[in-house]
Amino acid sequence: MAEEARIGRVASTGPSRSAGPLVGLCYSGEFRALDYTMAAVRRHVVQAFGGKHVGFFYLSLPPGGCNDTACKRSTGPRQKGLGTGSNRALVGHWDWVSDSCALRTLRALRAPSEVFYGTPPRSMSTFCGSRSGLYVREGGSQYAKLQASFTMLRSYETRWHTEFDWVLRLRTDMLFLESLPHHSTLSVGAHLPSGMVMAGYLNDHAMVISRKYAAAYFDLASEWACNTTEDAAGERHTDNSTLIVDRLRSFGVPQQSIMSIWMPYVLLRPSKTAGAVHPECWRLSEPGTVYDADKRRFKITPVPQNAALMASCCAMMPEALAHCAEKRSGRLGNQTALPLPTSLCADGDAKLEAYWAPQASRRTTTPDDT
Repeated sequence: MAEEARIGRVASTGPSRSAGPLVGLCYSGEFRALDYTMAAVRRHVVQAFGGKHVGFFYLSLPPGGCNDTACKRSTGPRQKGLGTGSNRALVGHWDWVSDSCALRTLRALRAPSEVFYGTPPRSMSTFCGSRSGLYVREGGSQYAKLQASFTMLRSYETRWHTEFDWVLRLRTDMLFLESLPHHSTLSVGAHLPSGMVMAGYLNDHAMVISRKYAAAYFDLASEWACNTTEDAAGERHTDNSTLIVDRLRSFGVPQQSIMSIWMPYVLLRPSKTAGAVHPECWRLSEPGTVYDADKRRFKITPVPQNAALMASCCAMMPEALAHCAEKRSGRLGNQTALPLPTSLCADGDAKLEAYWAPQASRRTTTPDDT
């Protein structure tokens, strides 16, 4: 599953139960804004959710976007994929991130972590020829890398003779604005975030799921690429909503255990006008598509907790105010601006290179189990 990696494995140690349940954080995809979001993950996920956290990062390199010391953060975003509410005038292009900055970011989680930061095998992006459409192809690639991060987690379990209690799927460009609930308040099952994507689709950015059901969500790659099963309405699985729920149900997740969770975040995009990134505040105005277990159908429900966050998010960037005002009723008022995140590597690559050089092992090959 692993080919050439740019940096060595981040130091990993065995699990300790002294801090509560064992929680796996699975990241996959390109680096994007990870150095801008990691501090918030440490505060709003690791500390707030509780337990002993271990990170599994399967980070892929953009094709042809690297030199000897740095790589582009991402090949995207494509203008077509930003959603109907996106202010495309604010979106620029991702810049470069150095290998030393990548190492510093991963260590900033302050939890045991394992990482593959390199080029995944071509087989991971090859899917059934019968499937067509841009979202189907991109979804397949996304789920393949996600499955690879979960394979890293399972290898960790085998190596340390343990099993996780919870598994969280997170994105590298996901900026948390407030904290997740504590694990003790959640019941066993699959907790899907509400909102943040266009109405009519389930959120496919993140997941909080009990380990006993995690394979149903994380091993989606082959199902997404090749499934020809028809659902009750006679339609093919060409979207994520029916696929995710059908998979959960087929793995024995009880109907009542497929639940919604409030996960207050925005995605960061490269910025044209102010700094390196800007938040997609418009996502906070999107209603949530949730699964109604009683009626076995999807329904669209507003997410009222996001209203105040919408205004505070918009106040991060003056350039976004006009756009935000159009996306919500009423005036923004005198909202307190949330701080615009800064990179963990803002103090300069030269200083980072000197600090991390003895610890970084470049151009290594990861073990087969990762």
